Amino acid sequence: MTPRGFAVPKPAVAIFDDDDQPVWTKPTEGQAYDFKVQEVNGQQYLSYWTGDDKIRGHGSGEWLVLNSSYKEQGRVKAMNGLTADLHELVITPDGTALITVYEARQVDRVDLNDLNTTLDSMYMWDCLFQEIDIANKELIFEWRASNHYGINDTFHEPGETGSADNPFDWFHINSVQKDKLGNYIVSARYTHSVTYIDGMTGSVLWILGGKRNNFQDLSDGNATDFAWQHDARLHDLDAFPQTMHDSISAHNLPLNGRRTQLLTLFDNAAEDILHSRPYSRGLLLELTYPSHPEKPLLTQQERDHPSPHSSYTARLIHPYVHPAHISSSSQGSLQLLPSQTLGEDPRLLIGYGFNAVWTTFDPNGTAVCDVRFAPSASWETGDVQSYRVFQSRWVGRPRTVPQVALAGDCDRNGDRVYVSWNGATEVRGWRVQTALHQRSRRWGRRDWFDVVSVEKKGFETGIALEGRMVFRWVRVVALDADGRELGASEPLELGRERAKRLFGQFVRAALRTRKLMVLSHVVAPVFALVVVFAGVVMWCVRVCARGQGVGAPILRSY
Repeated sequence: MTPRGFAVPKPAVAIFDDDDQPVWTKPTEGQAYDFKVQEVNGQQYLSYWTGDDKIRGHGSGEWLVLNSSYKEQGRVKAMNGLTADLHELVITPDGTALITVYEARQVDRVDLNDLNTTLDSMYMWDCLFQEIDIANKELIFEWRASNHYGINDTFHEPGETGSADNPFDWFHINSVQKDKLGNYIVSARYTHSVTYIDGMTGSVLWILGGKRNNFQDLSDGNATDFAWQHDARLHDLDAFPQTMHDSISAHNLPLNGRRTQLLTLFDNAAEDILHSRPYSRGLLLELTYPSHPEKPLLTQQERDHPSPHSSYTARLIHPYVHPAHISSSSQGSLQLLPSQTLGEDPRLLIGYGFNAVWTTFDPNGTAVCDVRFAPSASWETGDVQSYRVFQSRWVGRPRTVPQVALAGDCDRNGDRVYVSWNGATEVRGWRVQTALHQRSRRWGRRDWFDVVSVEKKGFETGIALEGRMVFRWVRVVALDADGRELGASEPLELGRERAKRLFGQFVRAALRTRKLMVLSHVVAPVFALVVVFAGVVMWCVRVCARGQGVGAPILRSY
């Protein structure tokens, strides 16, 4: 996810585990969007967008791709002198990249007949998508909305937009997908439409929803009345093997010139103060359409008088509505989560975009997991939000080492070591080790001795040292599920860390008691005494170690 908003001071990308504990986070230069796992040739990568998102509703930037060590693998940029939009990057099985693009252009008055504007001409945001050969940085395919849609197809009012400095956003592309046939599916928020596009010619094969809907609605209008939607995806019928069992054998392959597929999308049903229904919903639709593009589209009369035998039909299989009837006026996502049991329907993960919520639904529409990462009082305020939310299997193996810190109250609770390893997904436990010398070979057998092993708990695990015998140096080793070592932290010198902590505690105590006038006269002498004391202790340890020999090392208790 990519938490952002007025109440999120530092933009970042973030990964959480099944217990909603942080796994990895990274601050970003500017706001990040569409953070997800992509797979190419059996290798997993992370991708996200960064750039200028101050343009309302879209952005101008580029895509970063990271490998499993969280190192930058490459960047994806738009072609033909344009910049990449924030809404979508899909890396296809062929290793190409699909991205959305926005470009400002001028429109003459003749194209503005039905718009509520007095302008003789206006500037608008034209919407494109590009398919790019990542390796060779070559443009493979480009599609432009204005070549196939008229500006009067929009449901969005121009308002005060339309100038060169503030173009009118009339189409608003927000998702693109390439199917097994090589065709493309595009979602456009402001035309309330999902468009199926020929992958060779770029021509429109059909339109679902909006003013130019080609489908008869077999569900009393509930399959085609979505509005301001996001994240439209086509699926084969066997994506829902239980629900679609009766239809799979008859319709999964083209039959009598017709093809049947499933479509999922997030129906916002809202845009700012406009609402077509009181809540947002996820939709699972069944679409039947001609398998040959030359088949003629439906006439208006055919759309007005639906028939089960018509060439283009849309049927609502199931809506997915949050128990709190959340209405999200922007952003959002819907992802299928395949079942681990063969033959079972998937669950559905819905991210509510402008509202800080993600929810997992059973196939029948029951919410089985509901996560809220900000109070409900912040919903629809823009304080905390995430454009999309994804769930994926991910193995992260950072090239860094675990980070450790010594903490505790010198007077009461003793020492505790806190350890974390940003991005390491295979860690299941931690082992504290100790040594008399940081890199010594004096004992001849092993440098580091085990003190205690504990289970990993959350992003950061605290381990008590009180009552345990330790040497001068301490480190923490990460363990996998089988107890194998994955990596070790840099060693901590306990005496030095205790002296630093004692000094910090004294400063905080002085500030709390407001004895600032004498601070400069007290801090220096006390700190000097602490340093001298630590040095004497370390000298004693060395002397004792030399006297004990190899077989009997001196231990200290912290």
